[in-house]
Amino acid sequence: MMCLVSQNVLVSVKMKDVDRNSFDSLISFIHSEIPWSKKEKLKLNTDIVEDLGVWGDDCEEFFVKFCEKFNVECKKIDINRCGSEGIFFPCIGSLIYLLNLIGITQSYKKEYGYTLKELLELIEKSK
Repeated sequence: MMCLVSQNVLVSVKMKDVDRNSFDSLISFIHSEIPWSKKEKLKLNTDIVEDLGVWGDDCEEFFVKFCEKFNVECKKIDINRCGSEGIFFPCIGSLIYLLNLIGITQSYKKEYGYTLKELLELIEKSK
């Protein structure tokens, strides 16, 4: 594991997993679209929805801009994984996460969000 400094932010990443230029471009894009992400230590497993709190319409807008910026076909993005805004949905996600931690819902499959690694894979496939 190495630490990269991208846009003056320390980022943990395995170098063999990513293209440095794509990674830097993605981090820069995330910081421009999600200003509060500058406070987070971004990792490949950082989730746009669950970790950075970009839900519903905001998530959809993020992905429209993401597709334009990185020439990714929008049809490759499952907008249903953006969830819905409001109080109810994030609370359900948090409850399921806590239940997973104590081993009650072992079969829970992640249905929402996109990790930075998934976004990088979409960028790489679009080249």
